[in-house]
Amino acid sequence: MTFFRILCLGLVLGWVATVQAEDWKGQPETSKWTAGAVTGLGIIGNNSGFTFLGTVSKKIIKNGFVTGINDSVSIEGMLGPVAFIFPQGWIYSIHLRWDFIKDDQWTLFTVGGVGGNVVSSTTTLFLLAPRFGIGSFFKLQETVYLRADVSHDLLGLGVNFRF
Repeated sequence: MTFFRILCLGLVLGWVATVQAEDWKGQPETSKWTAGAVTGLGIIGNNSGFTFLGTVSKKIIKNGFVTGINDSVSIEGMLGPVAFIFPQGWIYSIHLRWDFIKDDQWTLFTVGGVGGNVVSSTTTLFLLAPRFGIGSFFKLQETVYLRADVSHDLLGLGVNFRF
């Protein structure tokens, strides 16, 4: 699993290194809210399983921290079940998502915040820990985006709707 994460990070960083200098300087995204769904591999401790997460975010900083590029910051929450054979767990997260808008099609992002999981069998295990990850959005239509996420607890693909 660690090799896959390093490979994904290397591909993203390699792609970023090849872009043109005039990229990253467009107009800020006008939407203030997003909602979506992500599905894929949810990871809880040494177990993993199919997950389906709901997401919602609110833009809190329209023009981000780096002058000269098009970036913004949103607060985002994620919640959903992870299906094991037994028991079932839940993944949750509340974090900041820092979007870097490359051009009209691509947006790369990083996330940082807190997240965790709840697993219930004979006793309930509740975990809260730092959450960090990377991902990207690809614009399909004006308000519909594909989403990819890689973090310590999620390898996922999904869709986001902006409004």
